[in-house]
Amino acid sequence: MPRRTPPTLRALPVAALLLFTVGCSGGDDKGETEAPLPTLREVLATDPAVNPTSFCDRIDERVFATTIGEVAGSTSYGNGERATVAPGVEDVAHEVDCTFTGAEGIVARAWVFVPPVTPERAKKLVTSASGTRGCKTTPGREFGTPGLHTLCADGNAVTATLQGLFTDTWFSCSLSVPDLEATRLDSTDVTVRADAWCAAALSAASATS
Repeated sequence: MPRRTPPTLRALPVAALLLFTVGCSGGDDKGETEAPLPTLREVLATDPAVNPTSFCDRIDERVFATTIGEVAGSTSYGNGERATVAPGVEDVAHEVDCTFTGAEGIVARAWVFVPPVTPERAKKLVTSASGTRGCKTTPGREFGTPGLHTLCADGNAVTATLQGLFTDTWFSCSLSVPDLEATRLDSTDVTVRADAWCAAALSAASATS
């Protein structure tokens, strides 16, 4: 799978999270504007069908400015590649992963299980994630069927994660803010950033080309 590091992007203030930048399309004298980035609610309303294939190159790069700020690096791996699939664990991956790290240490990640997931297995994944120590589950938030949203603090970072089943494909996305950065952000801000990131990642993962 191709690997790339997105171009440097300027970090925006927190207030910008509530607005999406609408820029002029390059070289267009008619002053036409780009469509704004879709919200998570708008993406979910399309009933997205997630494809368990590479999607990193399809993520709209505008999302980084309002989620992780200046991009310092990125990594990715695909199905069948040997990769670090968990901290300290290297194995042959059975998923597609995209991870982007900002200059301030904020990490945005999205990954898709390649093997199909049954509703029964999905329910077990939801139950397992709901019982993770240090995590709070936000009820009433839809993300897949079944699915869940968690906000976790482990002493090193605050991480908002959305994960769920889309038809027979399990999709997860997360945004992790280091504790040092989290001290100036409240949980709502972390959640807003995560929603914006997950909207862009889910949209890319469900695109056909």
